[in-house]
Parts: sequence; C-alpha cells; structure tokens
Amino acid sequence: MLQTIWYQVNAGQEIYVVGWIQEDGTVRGGTAGVRVREALQQPLFVFDQAKARWFTWTGEDWAVASRR
Repeated sequence: MLQTIWYQVNAGQEIYVVGWIQEDGTVRGGTAGVRVREALQQPLFVFDQAKARWFTWTGEDWAVASRR
C-alpha cells in the first residue's frame, strides 16, 4: 500500500488531504500521503473537517492556507 501511495504522491507537485489535524500536529485521515510527503518535502495542504478550513504545513506548524 505504501509503495502505491508513494508513486501517486511522488508524481504530484502538491499534496491535498482531507482529514483532521490532531492536537499533537499529526493528521488523521488522508491515508499515508502525509507521511510520504514528509519524505519527499512537497507542499502539503490539509482540509481539517472539524474546523472546515484549509491548512498548510510551514515546516514547523500548521497555518491557515491563504486563498489561491
């Protein structure tokens, strides 16, 4: 499963995930795309379902994503 996800994430320029950002900063949901992204260092955007907002990973913490 991780190998399949790696190929999908590796081919993209940005990663978009729908899930929940936990209090410890981890993401629940989005399969393993978040973990694979960490290895590839690609921009990551998470739609937090509890907060109904998009967030992006700054490298240190989650920040509200600006509109594009």
